[in-house]
Parts: sequence; structure tokens; C-alpha cells
Amino acid sequence: MYSSLRNLTLAGLCMLASVAQSATPPDPAAASLTLDAALRRVMDYNYAIQAAERRVGIRAGEAEHAGRFFPSNPELEVESAQREAPDGTSTTDLGITLKQEIWMGNKGDLRE
Repeated sequence: MYSSLRNLTLAGLCMLASVAQSATPPDPAAASLTLDAALRRVMDYNYAIQAAERRVGIRAGEAEHAGRFFPSNPELEVESAQREAPDGTSTTDLGITLKQEIWMGNKGDLRE
């Protein structure tokens, strides 16, 4: 992956250099473009490199999430219901449920 990223960077630098030479007259300030500045410019304006950086970020987030023991937030449910007896008295039933997903031994792959 890094070699393809490096190849894209070098290709972007070549395109940037050719466009800069053909579009503008020679300027002493432009001729002093450093390698770091050129790489920064390529990284800022090359959409393929930006997309690759975003994919790396997504994969890093997925890897961090996969390492969690509790992959999701707990769910708390509260229920109530009124019940009326034949003699006219009423009672209220209350219920509380707590749910937590826990992955056990590589079974996280089965969720898909």
C-alpha cells in the first residue's frame, strides 16, 4: 500500500512540475520549491491520496472497534402497565430491562 501511495505521490509531483513549467513564466521564487513543499502541495490537492488517507482512517477505526470487549452501548428499557382486578382494584406493574452485547471468542464475525 505504501509503495502505491509513494507512486501516486511521485506521479502527482511530476504532473505538478509539468503544469507549473508550462503554465507560468520562470519565476525565481517558484524555482525554489522544496521537496517538502511540493509533497505538501500534492497531498493537499491529490484526491486519490486523500481518499487513500480516509480509507486508512476508516480501517484504523474498525480495528479499534473490533478490539473492544463491549462493541456497543448498553440499552436500558423501562416499561409500566396498569392491571385492573375483577374487584375494581388496580395495580401497576413495572419492568426494567438492561441489554448489553458481548462478543465471545471470535463470534463477532457472525454479526454480518
